[in-house]
Amino acid sequence: MKKGIYFLYVFLFFNFMGCAYKSYTEKIFLIIKTPKYKLSDQGFLNRIGQEKQLILYKEFMPYKIIIKRNFVCEGEKCLSKKAFLRKIGLSDYPTNILDLILEGKPLPFFKSSNQSFEPSNFTQKNNRFFYKVKNKEIKFKDYRKKIIIVLRKL
Repeated sequence: MKKGIYFLYVFLFFNFMGCAYKSYTEKIFLIIKTPKYKLSDQGFLNRIGQEKQLILYKEFMPYKIIIKRNFVCEGEKCLSKKAFLRKIGLSDYPTNILDLILEGKPLPFFKSSNQSFEPSNFTQKNNRFFYKVKNKEIKFKDYRKKIIIVLRKL
């Protein structure tokens, strides 16, 4: 009898732990192009809680980028978000820029002369930046630094 209760508790524990975070997986095409870094491949974006996993396929081999709260792991190497942004040429931006772009949220750090907001369809732009979120596409461009980030949901 005690074993039955024990197994019931264990089953319920693992059942509820599995549902603690909702995870979403989307098939994507991602382009990140900066003067220091170039990445353009098809793959998956997994969102588990606040963690994001980009699993891209470079020449049929999986290439994983994991974005957590304070650090980013690219392949087997982990760096702080600030160090990763410096590596790819986005050191002038806040550390949460990749999170905001991958989630399709407005960028609060730059003033926009032309700004229109709907939850999944908005544009922010000025002389230097262009950021557009449409239902299945997210585009970010910095004209001065020649940075392009495009995420298409397939």
